[in-house]
Amino acid sequence: MLTPVAINVTFDDEIFYLQRRGGISRYFVNLIRQFDDQSHLGVQTHLTTTRTGNESLLNTLPERNFKSDRNAPKDVQRLASKNRTTSDALRAWQSGIRNQTGGRILHATYWAPRKSDLSKHRHLAVTVMDLIPELMGSAGFEGKHGNRQRLLERASIVFVISESTKDLLQDLFPSVRAPIVTTHLGVETKIFSPNKNEGKASSFPYILFVGNRDGYKGFEIAVKSVSTLRRQGIDVGLIAVGSPPTLDELNFIQTQIPNNRFEFQSANDSQLATLYRKAELFIFPSDVEGFGLPTLEAMASGCPTVLSNIPIFKEVAGDCALYATAHDPESFSAQMETILNDGIIRQSLVSSGIDRARHFTWARTAELTASGYRLAAQNE
Repeated sequence: MLTPVAINVTFDDEIFYLQRRGGISRYFVNLIRQFDDQSHLGVQTHLTTTRTGNESLLNTLPERNFKSDRNAPKDVQRLASKNRTTSDALRAWQSGIRNQTGGRILHATYWAPRKSDLSKHRHLAVTVMDLIPELMGSAGFEGKHGNRQRLLERASIVFVISESTKDLLQDLFPSVRAPIVTTHLGVETKIFSPNKNEGKASSFPYILFVGNRDGYKGFEIAVKSVSTLRRQGIDVGLIAVGSPPTLDELNFIQTQIPNNRFEFQSANDSQLATLYRKAELFIFPSDVEGFGLPTLEAMASGCPTVLSNIPIFKEVAGDCALYATAHDPESFSAQMETILNDGIIRQSLVSSGIDRARHFTWARTAELTASGYRLAAQNE
């Protein structure tokens, strides 16, 4: 196989500046890792940042020798945020931005790339992870997302992580003229696997919830559905992986589930994989998603899943999950009870989920992305 002529792609600093840990930064780091390891794809990667606190960068790309990022006082951050030029300058200082001589493509990692990075690259690539801000119409999604249409209209190539998102993007942003390429996310099967040579993950049998607990994520539905199971005499609890709980969350949970039957945990990838493997099942009652990576991680780990009956989850999980009506805890509890009480259905979901997850690889994501870069570069 002939290696194509190398195409230079620069990834800016923004998402690594914003996130210590998160799905978007993990996506970009896995892309870079694949491009670095698969020379036949012909993509030469460059990063503008030299300083970071992002766990994915530090753990997955240690050979880049990142230094610790710098912290600025909150007063300085607040003042800088009022002006785009000073905001870019502060970000450059904190992230240790190296001066770029320019390149073929800038792949913006979020929605406010620095003006100097934009000006030095011939083409712009953007990735749409979801369109939740547009769907929710909430003031809480203002700010950086306000640049979304401007960047989409400027882009030479647009990547989306699901066909569902592509369809929605075309409806909401008909002015976008760039090619739109779907590149499903991948799962790291060396970490998320059904290997069970481990001890207990918890002192009680548990349902697992992973990720943010914003309103549309359906965390309250998860709590209520576990409470329903307990009223039916099924002794299960709930483990939520993510940020520390708020006082309101704790007060609500205590009205539904005994104190010794719920936990909040912060977990790295290895710890999360163990939690998937040891869970009775994984619940994802979200109203809307761009992809839903935890679904893939759960299936790859041999954990049966109960998902909201929304198009994106069916795109990812197919017939390898059970589906419940969004907003309806009784519907979720009924499907969860099926898995808990029917060993044949449970094993079928486990086996089919493992097989399906194998088709979602970061290598394939990188291959499709490389093709998208070349499609953009042809339009010169």
